[in-house]
Amino acid sequence: MDSLFGYPVTKTDEQRFSLLNYHVGYEEDYIYLWVILEDEAIPKAVKVPYSQEMHEQLQQAGEKMKEGRKIVGNFGDDMSMENDNQGL
Repeated sequence: MDSLFGYPVTKTDEQRFSLLNYHVGYEEDYIYLWVILEDEAIPKAVKVPYSQEMHEQLQQAGEKMKEGRKIVGNFGDDMSMENDNQGL
């Protein structure tokens, strides 16, 4: 039912992605990501459980994105992100 209203999905089998933006929930229970999955062209909203480490990584990624850098990540077992050193 949630998909009818455009709510984010809980991470399932997604793997590699490009980060478009993020938002930390007010109660710091989830981090909401807007991503484009590898081999797809349409953005997808995904929510992941909050962690201080992920919050800090996203803040650093946000600064790099302001410089025009593309941030690529991997959901995997231990979600990670990296800068691909290319401008958008």
